[in-house]
Amino acid sequence: MQQQEKTTSVHDADPWLANASSASASGQQDADNINEVRASMFVKGMTTERLPPTRDALYFHIQCSHFQALVWRQAHLQQPVLPPLETMGWKTEGNSLIPQLMSLPPVPDACEE
Repeated sequence: MQQQEKTTSVHDADPWLANASSASASGQQDADNINEVRASMFVKGMTTERLPPTRDALYFHIQCSHFQALVWRQAHLQQPVLPPLETMGWKTEGNSLIPQLMSLPPVPDACEE
């Protein structure tokens, strides 16, 4: 009998982390995504250093972490089969690989005015 492998998306982590962050910050578990938790914590006066990452930044962090796990899982292989780095939260600049931290601006346009 073959074991069916469970597949999950990076986006599946968002509601779980939102509930975990919301519960630890306010004792409630009613947030649908991490951005709602972040906004709620900001309104309550939480310092920016203590805020969870944005959903955009979280996505790239999980992508990079997932790639690292793929590397470790295949470390025993002489020629591991890995996806392209550019699809896993990394970008190429010249001859260097740099983690992509986010795809959106760090501060919304409305806040800069």
